[in-house]
Amino acid sequence: MAAPGRPGYVEHAGEVSFPGPVRCTGAVLYTFWLQGDHGRLQALCERFFGAPSGGAATYLPLSSLVILTIGHIPEIRSGTWDTGTISESQVTIWVPVAAVRRQGVLAFAERVALFPYHMVVDNVFSLVSGREPYGLLKSFGWVETPTAIVAPPPERLTVDVLNLRRYGGDNTPRRWPLLSLARDAAAPGDTGRLLESPSELLAELRALLKAQPGGPWLLPGLELPLSLLEDAVTRSLPLVTLKQFRTPGGLGADYQAVVEAPVSLERLRAAQLLHPYDLTLAEYLASFPLAEDLGLADQRALLSFQIELDFTIGDGRTIWRAGERRRGCLGQLLGG
Repeated sequence: MAAPGRPGYVEHAGEVSFPGPVRCTGAVLYTFWLQGDHGRLQALCERFFGAPSGGAATYLPLSSLVILTIGHIPEIRSGTWDTGTISESQVTIWVPVAAVRRQGVLAFAERVALFPYHMVVDNVFSLVSGREPYGLLKSFGWVETPTAIVAPPPERLTVDVLNLRRYGGDNTPRRWPLLSLARDAAAPGDTGRLLESPSELLAELRALLKAQPGGPWLLPGLELPLSLLEDAVTRSLPLVTLKQFRTPGGLGADYQAVVEAPVSLERLRAAQLLHPYDLTLAEYLASFPLAEDLGLADQRALLSFQIELDFTIGDGRTIWRAGERRRGCLGQLLGG
């Protein structure tokens, strides 16, 4: 059923975009916390959210940290339409951010969210179903990752992409290596330990964040306590994206909106710390400027762990849409 005031979607032959919510079961994800550059992350958030919305939807990075997840999801289903199941191997680069309200030089954090900078997937159904409804920035590629928990953990994880190495001239899209992660089984430390509960995983993350230098001057806003309480009760966290479609010609956008959608943890089956992994970026690709956008460089991951979980990407909401006037407080109350 279409949302009030919105036309119904016209289904068509050969459809590869299916409606949410998106339910993912048995996901095996290798997760790496990496060091980026705060200044570059702040510029990235401004380019994706602040500038297009004229400041109506502003997000700032919580720190200089970036999260990289790589893994396999064996079962993905639409929660609205029983179309069957698909599977995908994928890599996602996440930026932890806060939705902020500015008052003069001060920035007040109102919500914590995750900004999926980019996803590489090996399934065209997943690619289109993520981009069209949610605005997830996805592209096609080859992800070498186990499809289930393995012991010992994989020695190497790799990602290749179908895209351009250079723009212009006679350059054409082809398969290029993007990045790889190699395990150092000889490194000392308390690694390989099973985490018995989500609280143990949170403790590891708190220790990592505590060791980081101070980030931007973000003050807690009035909405932040209730927002964090709601996230804890629902075991969810919003992801924020810039959903947009090009005009038929030129460099404009026919549609542009900032969208948030909750990612809800349904079940955490297993979690385990891993021996350190070393990230190596492949030769520069113009279509994936990871160093310029994120400040990523070859490095040892600050924290490495694997998880097996079920999760759902729920119905999203529009935070800002191009062409719509912002209503004042009275208008918002009357409009619901």
